[in-house]
Amino acid sequence: MFCARRRGVSPATLLVFTLLLANLVTRPALAIQLHWAGGATDLTVTQNTQAVLVVQADSAEATLPNTWRLQWTADSLGVAFSAFDPNTACLVDTAKVDSVAPPSTPADSAAHQVTARFCSDGSENATVAYFLVDLPANGHGKMKVVALDPADTTQVIESSEATFNGGVSGGSRAQAATRLYVTNVLSGAEHAKMVVELPRAGIVQVVVFDVLGRKIRSLVDRQLGEGRTEIEWNGRSEAGDRVSSGLYFVRLRTDHSDRIARLPLIR
Repeated sequence: MFCARRRGVSPATLLVFTLLLANLVTRPALAIQLHWAGGATDLTVTQNTQAVLVVQADSAEATLPNTWRLQWTADSLGVAFSAFDPNTACLVDTAKVDSVAPPSTPADSAAHQVTARFCSDGSENATVAYFLVDLPANGHGKMKVVALDPADTTQVIESSEATFNGGVSGGSRAQAATRLYVTNVLSGAEHAKMVVELPRAGIVQVVVFDVLGRKIRSLVDRQLGEGRTEIEWNGRSEAGDRVSSGLYFVRLRTDHSDRIARLPLIR
């Protein structure tokens, strides 16, 4: 699931949206349109493809909301979202994803929720926004946008669905079963603790890296069994040196999944 936000939207806005969504009645609305570039609502994909997904305000609406959620279900873990070139994303009066942030909490990691930030050169909210989506060959999936109604924040509006290769019904078992989350950060504790949950046994790599993408420590590079495995990090680099306080990330990679979770370290 994506939480999409324009630059300048405060974290509090996102939090309110998340809390209200479970308690409000969702109603279909034409205030938000979702389709692929070119206007189609279904895209045929026979090879690995990078496609553009368009979120558009209806002609009756002035602009898109500040914050919305893009939800998707797929039968493949190959669906991924990328940022446009940040040097050109902001040069036209439409909104394009210029950065994608990994999950910020253990709950976000468990829910596979990441945040996309949009940029445009206009002073007002844009009427059109673009996602860059990697789609796997012969996979199937569906996507939908939901948001608080700007005219009545007690209501939730949703777009029609955009699909590829005809869409899917129900959820994706593989997406729901592969998880990585941090259960204890290094803040006075001797070790940071993480949990990996796998739908099946396989070779697993778990690596800690810094905000610049540099590898700090390899924690796991071996076969793990199906189910839950606890992993610890003692806050030291591959060379055995204590690393400085700051924000780190832990990455889980398998033959069918790629997950990232935030790992703050406070000495």
